[in-house]
Amino acid sequence: MASESDGPQALRLSNHVRFYCDDLAVPTGIGKDVVWARLESKANQLRKGCSWKKMQMVLEAEAKSKVAVKELLKKLFAVSQEMSEVAAISVEEVAVLLLRLFTQEPVTSTLLKQIMKHVFGSSPSSVILYRIYQIVGDIAAVLPPYTLWFLQGKEERVSHRQELFGKHITFVPLDRNKLVFPDVSELNDMTVMNKNVRNGEHLVGDLGSNVINEAHESEQQKVSDFRFPIYRVHCRHFESAFYEEVKLYPSCKKMEGLDVMMCELDVDKAVKSTVEGRDSVKDVEAAVFHSVYSSDGNVLITVPLGFDKTNIVLLAVLNVLAAPSDGLRFHKRQLKVLYLVASNEVAEQMSQKLGNGLKSFGTVVSCCTPCTQFSKDNFECTEILVTTVNLWRDIACALGKSDHVLEFLKLLVIDEMNCLQEFCGPALESVVTRITRQVKGGRRVRILGFVVSLLSMNDTPALCDMAEFLCVDSENAFVVGQHCPTVLPHVSIVKVKVKGTDEYRRTVDELMCSNVYKAISSYKKVVVFVNSEADAVHIAETIRDAACGSVKYKLALSDRIKRTLLKFMTESAGEECKCLCLDGYLIIHSEMTVGARNFMCSLFRKGVARFIVATSNFAWMLPNQVDTVIIKVRGKTGSFVGVGTSVLAGMLSVACQQKAKTCQRKAIIVSGNRFEEYLALLQNQHVVESQLLECLPDCLNAEVRSCNVSSVKECEEWFRCTYLYHRMRSRAMQLGTDLNLDGEAQVLVSKALHVLEKAGMMLFLRAGNFKCTELGCIAYCHNLCHSSMEFIMKYTKQVRTVNSILDILCKAPVFANFQVKQDEIDELVYLEHKYCKLVAQSEDSGGNYKARILLQTHLSGAKAESCGLRSAQAFVVKKTASLARAMFQASLSKRNAAMAASCLQVAKMIEKGVWNVCSETVESPEVKIEAHVQPVSRTVFQMIIFVTPAFVWKEELYGVSPVQFWLWIEDSKSNFIFNHQHFRLARKVVETKACVELSLPVMGMDPLPEHLTVFTVCDKWLSAVQTCNVRLGEVVLPNGGYFSITGLLDLQLLPVSVLKQKALEQLYSFHCFNSIITQAFHSLYHNDCNMLLAASAGKDRVTAAELAVFRAMSNKPGSK
Repeated sequence: MASESDGPQALRLSNHVRFYCDDLAVPTGIGKDVVWARLESKANQLRKGCSWKKMQMVLEAEAKSKVAVKELLKKLFAVSQEMSEVAAISVEEVAVLLLRLFTQEPVTSTLLKQIMKHVFGSSPSSVILYRIYQIVGDIAAVLPPYTLWFLQGKEERVSHRQELFGKHITFVPLDRNKLVFPDVSELNDMTVMNKNVRNGEHLVGDLGSNVINEAHESEQQKVSDFRFPIYRVHCRHFESAFYEEVKLYPSCKKMEGLDVMMCELDVDKAVKSTVEGRDSVKDVEAAVFHSVYSSDGNVLITVPLGFDKTNIVLLAVLNVLAAPSDGLRFHKRQLKVLYLVASNEVAEQMSQKLGNGLKSFGTVVSCCTPCTQFSKDNFECTEILVTTVNLWRDIACALGKSDHVLEFLKLLVIDEMNCLQEFCGPALESVVTRITRQVKGGRRVRILGFVVSLLSMNDTPALCDMAEFLCVDSENAFVVGQHCPTVLPHVSIVKVKVKGTDEYRRTVDELMCSNVYKAISSYKKVVVFVNSEADAVHIAETIRDAACGSVKYKLALSDRIKRTLLKFMTESAGEECKCLCLDGYLIIHSEMTVGARNFMCSLFRKGVARFIVATSNFAWMLPNQVDTVIIKVRGKTGSFVGVGTSVLAGMLSVACQQKAKTCQRKAIIVSGNRFEEYLALLQNQHVVESQLLECLPDCLNAEVRSCNVSSVKECEEWFRCTYLYHRMRSRAMQLGTDLNLDGEAQVLVSKALHVLEKAGMMLFLRAGNFKCTELGCIAYCHNLCHSSMEFIMKYTKQVRTVNSILDILCKAPVFANFQVKQDEIDELVYLEHKYCKLVAQSEDSGGNYKARILLQTHLSGAKAESCGLRSAQAFVVKKTASLARAMFQASLSKRNAAMAASCLQVAKMIEKGVWNVCSETVESPEVKIEAHVQPVSRTVFQMIIFVTPAFVWKEELYGVSPVQFWLWIEDSKSNFIFNHQHFRLARKVVETKACVELSLPVMGMDPLPEHLTVFTVCDKWLSAVQTCNVRLGEVVLPNGGYFSITGLLDLQLLPVSVLKQKALEQLYSFHCFNSIITQAFHSLYHNDCNMLLAASAGKDRVTAAELAVFRAMSNKPGSK
């Protein structure tokens, strides 16, 4: 490491306790008068400029402990009273002099002794000097760094740093010798009015500084100067044999902008009261006001780290509420605004903010997370819905077609456009693409997108592609610069260079421990972010075990706090986590209760606790009072699982300040093998790539299932609206190839459709048309990919037992990437020996072995002890339940009765967490079944089934939702299902014992079986199974031979435009009628003759009835 004398002290900005102070060296040959003048000038400089009362008031206001600093100042003032008796200055001036002098100089400094001798006439004794030094040291320990800068005099210090570094410095992340001028010609840059912007010639002159590429003996230092007119960043680069580190220091300075009065913006009183009750708005809101509130165009805004977007979103929502009714008053409580965020925690936070801001309007704001009970009734009365992208897809599947759900949508808000390159990127891209196509078709839906920039406000290379993807013009794309008052933290990115898992982990632990101990010793607050509960416990244990006595003492909690904390953590944490939290090493993760997390955050906010380890998704809970933030990135992947720029921005925001201080906070990112990518990410030079290509077949299946596309041509049109297409066009522009990409789009779409056809999820028709099969619908409803559906269909043709189905589920492709870690082997062996009743029917790989043990442990009612295995167990349970449900529905579609019953049994076992041999201790819902047969022909029967509830409704058991049942008619000998249907029994039906009548057609029985079995099973309860045998030997068949059944012809699907009335065409969200309606269209819409259509229950009957009604209304208007 380089010694302290290798370079100027100002280059090392990590030490904020000691400050620069010129030594008053006295060369030989200089007279005593000159020395006296210098000492007198230095003493006056120390004691003048600030009164003792003012300094006392500032220190008490900014200290970490007001009580402690008040007592210490009293002690210092008492010592000053004793020493003022031999001095020619007042007591207040002596106190100011001692505080500033002992803050700047060590007790052994010659300069300190010379000044003390000059002011007090003689050199004080070492006892007095040590006493003053101890008091001032205790005062400095309870003060934040920016207050210590105040004692030194910040103006002198800042100017000294600017002389060393230059006034405008920005780090060039990847190529330090190349100037990159980003193209912002298509953006409305909010900082173009900055008068301090210099041209490129001055910029090149800055690069000739002698500060660049200074070398030291054992450590290389590089300082790169690159000027950008928005933010100024100081940069340092260190490299050693064990790690590489880059330190980025954003400038503290902000632009002083004038507030813009709301009355000048021509808005009503409601808007004034909504935007946080203020009568004026800052520069940011004023600059985007007319684009967000006064116009209806799509808007894209790039905001800096820590920026609060609530006011801008409220302006866009108010624009929707103030718009003309357009028939919406009849549908007042329909969904008008959809707000998509990156995580469930951010969704809860934003829903509260929007609800408070729109309270005076009576607008219903709802939040949907996995922890909330969100039903169809709640959705129907919701006007603003805040949820995540993945959950929105599940909501649309549960409520019906997403087009019908979004029928009245007027505004889509995307909280973070960088999610396009994350795990939820394909789902977000599909939502925006679907809305874009609807807008092109005549609908009016507005999109408001945000892009969060981390340290540099340079525009990301993909920002123009995002603007094209959202259909944003140049006047509505904004880059927010220094108008934002947020002060960014100092960020250090550390790349561990050692090889080997153990050495890597040891080096990371040492780096984190050293930074934590350094911060805790200075009474600073520290937060460590990890990506899992297991990492959180490991980090807390490592820091606790290696901590010295002073650190443990500073982190210790009182007995009263421990007792309260133990009450919250009784049922929500393991023993390891409890012991760590009680010792002062707080841990926050998702398995804790809400009360425990809130109480810990309260302790941290009040300063009772100074250290906390949290998973990345709870960054929003922590206050912006953290001095040091450490972000631990997984070594192998180099990224957080399931998160990206959005969560990284949330973690760095914890270290941001809302007021400009002279000393900024610090954030440390411990990275793995993606060191350069994180540098580019922080400097906003990363490329946001689309993740749609890998999921293109599944996304197309969702569009076909939603009836948004029905031909290859429409699929290509859909593809041209995706973000992937715009990124491809951007690459084509750089390479100089064809910008239309007609050939590439056709090839990609064709390959994706053929993948779906091979999986049995799509059926091609004539002239390039296709339709979604029943397997495609199952995959869409259960959010399964085509590879999982191919895996399922291998095992649905044969009859299998419950045990074999459990073994099959653990070998699904979704568990192929599961890895057994070294520290998990012992616990897995213990769980296998204690809970696993079933032995694998074939050889297990690592991932399948782990999934099998965790699934059987869950069925035994137990949980894994370690945090990592608990999270893996939750993932296994969720995926196997979805796979079992999909296997059940696939078995129904294949008419396999025994396999369907076994798969449904397995799904209920996994959802309940019990084995099928366990008898339920509560009353299960039972029904009585009666069945009657009515022959239609010799091979077609009408089965009339009467279902009567035979149980008592108990709300504590069944809740308020109806109880769902499955019913199918099977031939037990051939194991064939002739027909199936699901029905529900509401509470009113159960309490009144009403009889429910079901009518199911049965056809194709040749030869006629002896009897049929009506099989009824509850969808949730294991033991709720009833059967009823129906004998067919006594049934009198009609004479006249066999009736011919009309076959379904292979016809080209008719488009909706054949109605030839635009008002009627707009009633349908799909573009083409299905094959049944296509074949019967002429008889329904162009003839008045009577017609008998035997079609499946559902949309076919409804559509046929609508076409007949349209025919009658067009021929005889006003008739009934």
